[in-house]
Amino acid sequence: NDATDLHGDAQLGPLMMNGGGTPTMLPSQSSPAAASAHSVRCGTAPVNGVDQRGVPRPRGSGCDIGAAEVAESVPTVTSTARVAVYRAGYWYFRNSLSGGVAESVAGFGLPTDSPLMCDFDGDGSRTLGIVRRQSGYLFWYGRVRNLGGNPDTFAFFGLDSDVPICGDWNGDGRDSIGVVRRVGPYLQWTLADTADGSGPLSVIFYGLSTDLPIVGDWNGDGRDTIGITRSSSVGRQWALRDATTSGDPSAAFAYGLNSDSVVVGDWNGDGRDSIGITREVGGARSWVVRNGLSSGAPDHQFAYGNGSDVPLIWRGAGAGAR
Repeated sequence: NDATDLHGDAQLGPLMMNGGGTPTMLPSQSSPAAASAHSVRCGTAPVNGVDQRGVPRPRGSGCDIGAAEVAESVPTVTSTARVAVYRAGYWYFRNSLSGGVAESVAGFGLPTDSPLMCDFDGDGSRTLGIVRRQSGYLFWYGRVRNLGGNPDTFAFFGLDSDVPICGDWNGDGRDSIGVVRRVGPYLQWTLADTADGSGPLSVIFYGLSTDLPIVGDWNGDGRDTIGITRSSSVGRQWALRDATTSGDPSAAFAYGLNSDSVVVGDWNGDGRDSIGITREVGGARSWVVRNGLSSGAPDHQFAYGNGSDVPLIWRGAGAGAR
């Protein structure tokens, strides 16, 4: 072995289609393979400055070792929503509302975990979070950066049959956690006042037990509130409230198919969350989003990720940044 050889865990993601015509294994940004390739060999034959997918390399301070290059660049901090997918414990990020190859990747969690993205520290970025179902309960682990590593936050909150959610319920700039539980024919929402589940709890009823709970800042007042989507004979119905209380919806409309997954984000940076759906089309994940709370034509439409991926929305700083 050469004295400069690297040894240990390369921190590679699973073998998947990550762009290009062949499957690859993307290294995480904390991988020892990142920016560690020989710079001269990177630019000459047979590498010739591209990876196996045809993506130009390097994409940061140096070429990565291996078949696939991972971006090290960090996008400008913004409140505009961007897309990501969760796949078998790895997170794949795009820096825009568009299709293409992943621009950064982070390993955090297990394939059986439920992923979510929350602003745990109030810095304006929605970052990695996973919820693990264990021994009948929910265990929450969060990062304050979109980068793999040890958890920065921990909570023990909810039953393993609950739906985990997070949002800024009180307008303090930090996301707190919550769970939605099916109680008889209804949905019961239990919202904590902090990221660790402590503090006062708000308990409300909104929606039917067959509905899908969603969270967003629908009116731009800096507070996340509740909503549901529901399958119907005319497609997916949405019923959103501008408060974390029981009552009639503030906005109700139809958008998407019953089989679609739903996503929520501020697609145009106006401070208000809007709606979107994703669906599997030919083994890929198709995204269709609108800049409003109503039926109508999409404002953005593109393909990103595999059909089996979990779609996610993030904002703020990019991978490795706060």
